[in-house]
Amino acid sequence: MNNKQSHISFKLFAFDFLLLNASFMAMNYFKRGTFILQPFFYVKLLIIINFIWLTASFLMKKFHPDSYKGYQDVIMRLAKTSIITGYLVSFMVVIMGLFAFSRLHIFGTFCLLFIGEAAIFTIYYLSIGRQAQIPVEKTDVDGYQKQRISSRLLIADFILFNVGFFALNYYKQGTVVPAQNYEKLLLIFYGLWVISSLMTRKFDKDTARNCWNALASCIKSILLMTSVMAVLVFALRLHYYSRFHIFGTLVILFIFEIFLYLFYFAVKKEKASQKDIESIEEIKKYLKQEDLDHDSKHLSPDDIPDDPVRKKLETALEFFNPWLFNFVDKAIDLSKINKDNTKIVSSEQIINVKTIDDHSLSLFINLHQLNDIRRLNEYFLELHRKLKNGSYFVGRAKTLVAYRRYVLKKYPKFTA
Repeated sequence: MNNKQSHISFKLFAFDFLLLNASFMAMNYFKRGTFILQPFFYVKLLIIINFIWLTASFLMKKFHPDSYKGYQDVIMRLAKTSIITGYLVSFMVVIMGLFAFSRLHIFGTFCLLFIGEAAIFTIYYLSIGRQAQIPVEKTDVDGYQKQRISSRLLIADFILFNVGFFALNYYKQGTVVPAQNYEKLLLIFYGLWVISSLMTRKFDKDTARNCWNALASCIKSILLMTSVMAVLVFALRLHYYSRFHIFGTLVILFIFEIFLYLFYFAVKKEKASQKDIESIEEIKKYLKQEDLDHDSKHLSPDDIPDDPVRKKLETALEFFNPWLFNFVDKAIDLSKINKDNTKIVSSEQIINVKTIDDHSLSLFINLHQLNDIRRLNEYFLELHRKLKNGSYFVGRAKTLVAYRRYVLKKYPKFTA
């Protein structure tokens, strides 16, 4: 970062610091009619809030204007920072049993902070910020993709969650049957478990490609559940529930999940123990085939198939990605490829290739990421056997550059 950007970041830090403390004092005046912090332990609360706000702000790169990518990105970052700070303060209050603090004072402070930040930035953006905005280069990182939930992981995790909850219930009360109030707590837990699992894609087969990705999703899910439970306990005055029971259940769940995913990937590794094709002898088995004529040799420049694939392919790819059709259309003369010799799939399973007749295709398109295919060499060689000479294969994959951009966009640079 150059000196100018550093100066701007310092000004943002100083301005936001003043706005946070002004919001806190404004809520104190609203509650007590004075700017004097009474009782005195609210001074300690203000110090804690400032420390947590500073930590969350740096994690979210709030004071780095060079990382801003437009109006919406800034507003979302301000909102996330305020929400995270509110979560962490609530967690601190609940863990330490400081229920005497005013809920309105704490939550109102962060609401005022966000409203003030959003209003001031909007004024700045409408006046001079829009003119200074730099277009952001588009990357080839995919957007949101529909989850492919693993039912085995979901059921196992649900069972382990209940084991943890009822085990602690037995430890605290001497029985597995929860008290009447704790039945409501269990229902709250169920709702948070479902929502956090979907938000963090904990059971998504694409997320669970390796153990570290899966455990990262588990950590995010547990942190989300912990933060929300802390806010609920503080905001709704649910302090009659055992903090040991609430947060102990989440700790036990995470420990169970570590062993669950270690076992899951051990089984997955055993199933994948069949090695990919790497030796020359194995490759020759696939490449050993009779000489075939080039598919386009029999077509003169004026010959057009009875049913060319171009129109039907455009329709098929329109809902997936219109850009993909334009790319294929520029690279391949679709007017000379018959529809019956074309196949489109979206799968990482090699069985979808093995069922195709040998030397029957002129164009094969797989819309699923090639990165997810387990034995890629075998997949390509099997596909080679299904294509006519001079035919085409269209696939999609994430490159190392795309993965790097994705990681740097999702996580702070020092942790990525």
